[in-house]
Amino acid sequence: MVDAVNAFHGLHNSHTVETKRKYKRILNYLLEFCNKESIHFGDRIDVEAMDRYALWRAKGGWAWIKEIELLKQFFEFCRDREWTTKNPARSLKRPILREANHIVPYTPEEIIKIIAACDEIGRTSYERRRARAMVLLMRYAGLRISDVVTLSRDHLKGTRLEKRAVKNHQMIRVQLPKHVLAALEVMPHPKAASRDSRLFFSSGNASLRSLVRGAARTMAAVFKRSGVKEAHCHRFRHTLASRERWELRGGRGHPPETAPPLCEVDRRISEPARHSDSENPWHKSGTGGRTGK
Repeated sequence: MVDAVNAFHGLHNSHTVETKRKYKRILNYLLEFCNKESIHFGDRIDVEAMDRYALWRAKGGWAWIKEIELLKQFFEFCRDREWTTKNPARSLKRPILREANHIVPYTPEEIIKIIAACDEIGRTSYERRRARAMVLLMRYAGLRISDVVTLSRDHLKGTRLEKRAVKNHQMIRVQLPKHVLAALEVMPHPKAASRDSRLFFSSGNASLRSLVRGAARTMAAVFKRSGVKEAHCHRFRHTLASRERWELRGGRGHPPETAPPLCEVDRRISEPARHSDSENPWHKSGTGGRTGK
């Protein structure tokens, strides 16, 4: 089993650090279980063994779903190499997540509260402007936190954002509204970053894991201050998707909660972002701060 796990890790060595960390963590659980059960070869793991593994792990939710997916992938890897004749992980039942199908998009009023909360957290404008830019990028570009914290001026092509997603490497192409570009233009230069750094949120020295954790703490403070119930980052993606589906229908039918009056939301959230930052070496009049040219 140890050799099989090592071979699996070797095959996926080109993956991102976070993906490799996840693979190692989950497969270490499998090795721990096999050691406890005195199972040393993959072909000795059967459906009954996987049943005991599931009881031993006693997990649920998305974490267990992702673990099942990786276990299936691992045993398929072993079967392709004829180290085992079956994939026992296929017997593991995927839990039904009813709450995942009931994520409600933010209303315009909730978006306004969240944006307003960005101006009320932290001790300086450094934290507030960064928080504001994070929220706007998630709301209008549907970015995950990992894509926000790795955003660079090189990803801006005029008013368009073009970037490969950290999670799945899919290309993100989206037109950014003026007030989102304005928020990026007045972003403070990252602390400890070199003067010629083109990153918005990172000095370039921290790990992705550290950056994501820091951004998550910032967003947690924003959500708490806003008073919006059950607020979390992923709801921004549902909000954007809800509006896009409505627009694809030509505005016909019952509009989502996030449909007009979004024009009023845009006006109210764009006003506080019109301040320059003399400490930002990329800030210039016109479009210089937006494109980094």
